[in-house]
Amino acid sequence: MKTIVIGFLLAGSYTGFAQVSKNNTPICRPCAVLFATNISQVEDVKKTDTYYTALAGLIEKYGIDLAPCDNKNLGGSLTLTTAMVIPMLNTALDRMTEVINEAAVPLKDDKREELYSKFMPHPFDMYKHLFTSASQVVDLKETDCYYFHAQSLIERYGIDLSNKEGLLEVDKPANGKTMAVLLKDIFGIENFKTEKYTSAVITKGTFIIMLYAALEEYNKRITAATK
Repeated sequence: MKTIVIGFLLAGSYTGFAQVSKNNTPICRPCAVLFATNISQVEDVKKTDTYYTALAGLIEKYGIDLAPCDNKNLGGSLTLTTAMVIPMLNTALDRMTEVINEAAVPLKDDKREELYSKFMPHPFDMYKHLFTSASQVVDLKETDCYYFHAQSLIERYGIDLSNKEGLLEVDKPANGKTMAVLLKDIFGIENFKTEKYTSAVITKGTFIIMLYAALEEYNKRITAATK
């Protein structure tokens, strides 16, 4: 099976902005438009950054929506928020669904069904809200620049990122431990080492490393199953 390569990166259709919270911590919202096919087009990334290789893979191999802070900058050192996770995760699921669909084309019906049952992404609903519509999330509005991604996660993939109260609270930190468990569960990756990620608060760069590792392992398993 050929590895799918996406030739563009689109992070929403709104003008980007970075706010500052009361404690002067930058809040990065995924409202920028960043077209990139090469990591060199992201200006605030250096080869010495720990997430450099993973970021290059997400851009150049998988075409993931990186939820940039503006039209040139990633904001990799910022604290990871749910607003950052939503577009990256939804795009990753879309890309891997395409990989599975591509792998299924030459297979016979029974093998195709086996592939789908084994590898299609699994739902994730930590607090058992059983949301089936984006309209059930009180603090999600259709005017939010990440609305489409959030809607897709809930309605297409059955993935609920809201807290115990059923709120996304997108500007609050996304729990690093929960993100590791989420990636392992939705992609069904037994070899994904969640114990490596023990911090509740992580940077966006750390999540990029986690996401790339998950996609690489998932892709390898799909490839091996179709040889």
